[in-house]
Parts: sequence; structure tokens; C-alpha cells
Amino acid sequence: MPRQGEGFHTLVHAIERAIANSGVHIEAPKMMRDKDTEQQREHDIVLTFTEHHHEMLLSIECRDRGRPVGVPDIEAFHKKCERTGIDRGVFLSATGFANTAIKKAAGLNIGCLSLDEVGQFDWCQAPAVDVIRRNLINASAHVVFPVMDTEHRQIELEDGTFVSYEMVRAWAFNAMDQLQRTHALGDNDIEGEISKTFVEHNPALYYSPSTGGARVRAQQLQITAVYQIEHKLVPFEFHRYFDMARGKLIGEAAIAPVLLPDGGGADVVLRKTPEELLEVSVVPRPEKSRKRLRK
Repeated sequence: MPRQGEGFHTLVHAIERAIANSGVHIEAPKMMRDKDTEQQREHDIVLTFTEHHHEMLLSIECRDRGRPVGVPDIEAFHKKCERTGIDRGVFLSATGFANTAIKKAAGLNIGCLSLDEVGQFDWCQAPAVDVIRRNLINASAHVVFPVMDTEHRQIELEDGTFVSYEMVRAWAFNAMDQLQRTHALGDNDIEGEISKTFVEHNPALYYSPSTGGARVRAQQLQITAVYQIEHKLVPFEFHRYFDMARGKLIGEAAIAPVLLPDGGGADVVLRKTPEELLEVSVVPRPEKSRKRLRK
């Protein structure tokens, strides 16, 4: 598809409209260095998405030939993206795609668009999931009692179980999780090491006086959690589902595989409804898939 051609300009204008005021940078064309040959290779269009100092590059290959795009074209584009540091690729063809090329593209996470689908580029507004991980580095607890023996005493739960460091870490995790659910942590735009103190009044914690008598209940529990915040952009994978017998598109979706805090896996799925609305869902992965994702 020649750059001076009508189709190319239609595509560029459609992308510009879709990403207007979003902070996404568009370059057409863009030269990028090949990791193997160290030579510059040309990409027709490259969109650069920036989030928390992390970048994700999406390349669009434009093709206008007398025949549909085949498997060799998809493989060559995928290899070019792989060796030039492109995170996601989309292939635009004015003459369509061979069925085998669509299957190959699905296996390589390459998006396939026809020229009449250019207007659907509002998908570019959500190219990836910003995954925020909070890794607990250390946790400490300070318990305040109304009166305390001069001799150190073991702190107990209501059932008499002694408080351990593992319990303190679990309390820190729970406190962080509750604040995160209420959006009260306020550190979604921060990366690096953070320290926060959580306070609970009149917790069910006790100590037994050395002189005997009733247990003394705590007035306050202070937990200080030190954790590392990491942001990672997880690009969406493009999936299209065809009825091969009828040659008809059944549906399409963008899927981003993510790890959950419990070590399991899930897919964040974007799908357009018949009403042209963007539907977002999180689908837990089966246990076998979770093991593969952790590897």
C-alpha cells in the first residue's frame, strides 16, 4: 500500500482520530534497528504507548497487492517485529487474507484488519493492561496496651494462640488489599519502595500478666508494611474466530494474560458487543493453564 495512496492516508487519519488527546505517539514510517544485523528496518506505522515510564510499541504493516496476504507475509512481519523490539503487530490488507494466514496470525498474536475495518481502530485506546504488583518486603507490628509488665510478654490472639511473624505479614497483606480495593492507597502512579502504617483500635490481642489475673486487651495495633510497587504493561493478544466452512467471521477479542496475587492466572478480555460497546471481563484460567503461565 503506497504511502501516498488513499488507503494509507485513510488509515493514518483514522488512527489519529482514535488516539487524539491520549498521549499516544504515531510515526509513519519509523526506522528501527534489527537486533541481529544492526541494520535499520522500516515499519509502515508505529504507535508508542507510554505508561509509568514504560513503553509499548505497536506496528501496523500496510499491504495492497493483487492477492490476499499469505502465511509467508505474516511470518516475515512477525519476525521483523520480534527482531526490532515491537511488542504487538497488526497487518492491514486491502485484498484480504488467506485462511491459512489468519490461522498463522492467530498463533503469532498478529492482528489482521481489512481496509473496511480501519474505523475500528478505537481498540488502540486500550493496547495493554497496566498490571500493578505490590510485593511485600517487610512487615512489623507495634501493639499498645493500657498497662504492661516491665518483663516482655508474648502477645496472644483471643483463642490464646501466640502471634507470629507470619501472622503479622498476613495482616499487612490484608490491610494493603482492603485499601487497594477502596482505591485508598493512592500510589497507582508510583513505582519503587513504599512504606505505610495501618492502625486498628481495640484489636482482639492480649497478654497475660506475670502476676496472674485477667488478660489485658490491647488499645491499638500499628502495622508498618514496606512493599515494592512495580508496573508492567501486558499487551493484548488479538484473536479472531472464523467459521471456516462458511468463510464468515464469528467474533473477535483482545486478550491479555495476567498473574493474580494468589499465583493463579486469568485473561483480561476486551470484546465488542453487537451494540458496538466495549465489554471487559476477567476470565480465570484452568489450573493447567495457570501452571504454564507461571512458567
